[in-house]
Amino acid sequence: MEPFSLSILLPEITDSTSNDQISATCITSQDDYILLGTNDGQLLLYKKKDEMVEYVMRRGMGVGKKDVKRIEIVGGYKFPELKPVGGNSTLKGVEWFESVVSVIADVKRVEVVVSRRRMFQFYKFYNGRFELVQEIELMETPEVFCVNENMGCYGCNGRYKIIQFKNNEIIELIGYENRPFIRMINEGFLVVTGMLGIFVDGSGNAIRNTLHFMNAIVAIEVKEFHVVALTEENILIYNSVQGDLCQTIPIPMNNVKCMGRIKDELIGFCCNKTIFSIIPLPIDKKIIRLIENLEIEEAMKLFESEEYLKNRKDELIYEKFGSFYLNQGMFDVAKEMFEKIKDLSLIVELSIDEKKIEKLLNEIIENQFQGKREMFEILKVNLFEMIKDLFQSKENYLDLIKFFLNTNKIDDLKIIDLLIKNKSLVALSSFYEKNLMEKELFDLWRSNESLVSLDYFIQSLS
Repeated sequence: MEPFSLSILLPEITDSTSNDQISATCITSQDDYILLGTNDGQLLLYKKKDEMVEYVMRRGMGVGKKDVKRIEIVGGYKFPELKPVGGNSTLKGVEWFESVVSVIADVKRVEVVVSRRRMFQFYKFYNGRFELVQEIELMETPEVFCVNENMGCYGCNGRYKIIQFKNNEIIELIGYENRPFIRMINEGFLVVTGMLGIFVDGSGNAIRNTLHFMNAIVAIEVKEFHVVALTEENILIYNSVQGDLCQTIPIPMNNVKCMGRIKDELIGFCCNKTIFSIIPLPIDKKIIRLIENLEIEEAMKLFESEEYLKNRKDELIYEKFGSFYLNQGMFDVAKEMFEKIKDLSLIVELSIDEKKIEKLLNEIIENQFQGKREMFEILKVNLFEMIKDLFQSKENYLDLIKFFLNTNKIDDLKIIDLLIKNKSLVALSSFYEKNLMEKELFDLWRSNESLVSLDYFIQSLS
C-alpha cells in the first residue's frame, strides 16, 4: 500500500520582481501561510486557500543576495505582515538553530536553541527581543542538531553526539562523512551516515531497524510511522518501525533544492522554481486499501488505533469490512458490520465481488444455508436477484444492505415479483420448490424445460 501521493503545490515561485534566477532554499509554514527562503536573501510569503496558493508579499533579509538557509517561526509570530520586530532581534555567529516550546532542563520557558562557537544557547523571545536563558559550553561547535526538553543530538567534526541537558553528559555516536542529518523520533533520534539511517535512543543505543537508502539523500523528514527521504531522483518512503522501503516516488524534474514541513499533514520540497507537496494517504483510505489487499488483521488494528479515532469515517469502513466478510461467506459477521452503519447515504463506493457472491448464493440455494431458513431467504432473494444491477445502482446496493439487515421474512408475493421482474428463472424455480408451490412450479417448467428438476418431479409423483 502506497502511503503518500505527490502533487504540485506551487507551479512556479513568483514575486513582484519576476526574478528568473530565484529559487527556494528553505520552506516552512504556519496556519494557511507558506514561507519560502530564497537564494537571493528574500522571504516570500504565500497563502494556501482551498486548492490554490496565492502570492502575498516579499521581504528582504538585509543580508545581500545570500541563501536563506533556515526558517523557523517563534514567539507567536502572526502573518501576513512580515514586519521586522525591531529591538534585540538579531543573533550573529549562529551555526544552526531550532525552535522549541518547552521547559528545558528545569529552567524557564525556551523558544529558540542556537549553536554558536563551542556552545549551545537557549533563548526565549519576548516583545521582539531575544532573552538568554541558559548556556552550555562544548568542546566543539555543532553544525546541526535536534533537541527536546531533556537532551539534544548534534553533529560536528564528522561525528554525531548526544548531550543530556541536566548533567551535560556527552555520549558519542557513529561518524559521518558528508552532510549530517538528524531528526527527532519519540524514543530518541534518527541519524544518517552514508547510505544508512540509524535510530538511537537517548543513551545512544541502536533501536528499530536500520534504513538502507538507494542513493545519497538531499533531505529527510519523519512523518508519523514513515521516514521520507529525498534524493536527486526519487522520494523514498520507509516504514520507520520495520525499516523497509514501502514506496518510491520519482521526482518529475531535477535540481532538488530543499524539503520542509508544510502544516502538520504535508511535506514540501522545491525543484527549480516548483514547490511540490508529499501528502499522506488519509487513514480511512489506508484502512480501505488494507481491506482491499485482504490484510484484514492490519486493517482492524489501524481501525481501532488512536490515530483513526481522531478522524472517524465509520460508515465507509464498516461497509468495506461488511462487504469483505460478505464476499467470504461470513454472513453473520457481515451483518454485524452493516448494522453499525448509522447513515447508509454516506456509502459512496460499492465493494461486493459479483462473481464471489453469485457462487456463494448458488451454494446457498443448493444447501439452504445449512438449515438457516430465514437467512437463506434473505440472502437468496435480495442478493442473488439484485446481482445484475448491483454495480450499476447505488440505490440498489443500499437496498441490498437494508434487506440484508432485515430480520423479518419477506412477503412471498414480493419475492416472486422481484424474481419475475429480474427474469431470474432458476431462482424462481428454486423458490417455488422450497415453498411447495407446485402449480406455479409446473407452470414455470412447462414454459422452460431446462429448469425441470427430475428428483423433485419423481418425489412429487410418489
